[in-house]
Amino acid sequence: MDMKYGSAGLYPEKIRIIILFIFFISLCSPLYPDLGSFKEDIEEKEKENSEKVEKVEKAPRNDADEDDGFIGLMGTLLRDLFMDNMDVHYKQYPYYPGGYIRRSRYVYSDEIYGLTKAMDKNYYFTASLSGFYMFDMGGGPWFSFSGNFYKFVGPYIDTFMVMDGKDTLNGIRVGLQFSLLQYNGFQAIFYAQWQGWYGILQRSGENLGFDFRIYPVKPLTLRFKLGFQIFDQFDLGEIEAQIGFMIKAWEIQAGYRWWNSGDRYFDFTQGWSGPYAGVRFYF
Repeated sequence: MDMKYGSAGLYPEKIRIIILFIFFISLCSPLYPDLGSFKEDIEEKEKENSEKVEKVEKAPRNDADEDDGFIGLMGTLLRDLFMDNMDVHYKQYPYYPGGYIRRSRYVYSDEIYGLTKAMDKNYYFTASLSGFYMFDMGGGPWFSFSGNFYKFVGPYIDTFMVMDGKDTLNGIRVGLQFSLLQYNGFQAIFYAQWQGWYGILQRSGENLGFDFRIYPVKPLTLRFKLGFQIFDQFDLGEIEAQIGFMIKAWEIQAGYRWWNSGDRYFDFTQGWSGPYAGVRFYF
């Protein structure tokens, strides 16, 4: 049997087995979950935060000046992103021979037919599927899709399902990512999403944060995510720490996720956390 790296038929079969295992783990009822308790904690936090806001004395402010300042800041940020990333091109996946992210375009010329073909892309995408478990809450599948459809900006989408054997919480996040730094060994991304919850809780809000991806040495990958879920009467801080291993365009990953409820004054109290594992594909 040919056991060389990336041989046909060997790794795709392993990846299929891993994906089937993730589905099995995701659909099994986790041990001692309680989505009802999670719902009660969120509703109690909403009540506390509503009372706290009523007691806060707000100083007079000029909303027009603040809006102008925010628009100016976003304009400057987008301009800098555009200028700094116009020479970025991509290969298919991290640790691709010769580099994943390139700062100049390599061109192949076919002298016989007089054709010039670009070897690098202006875009990249990733899709991942994982099974997760949050203690005192529940577990299920989590699907993510992200990338840049042009150089520095692209979709950032998540959908997940939390189950405890009795109740279900479905979540969807839709938004954009902006690549702040792009190098073969390090990427820094800012993301902004709209988020909706359905099932045992119906809520909607925003999800903002940073996603840091590190590629220190082949085939190791590291990832750190710091986010902030903003709802009407409560907020959730979100942190993820992840390690992975690349097999060509496939990344086998495992990590840990933290959610902490709080308010606009960064007063975080109740928390939920747990592990996850899955696969990611680059294309």
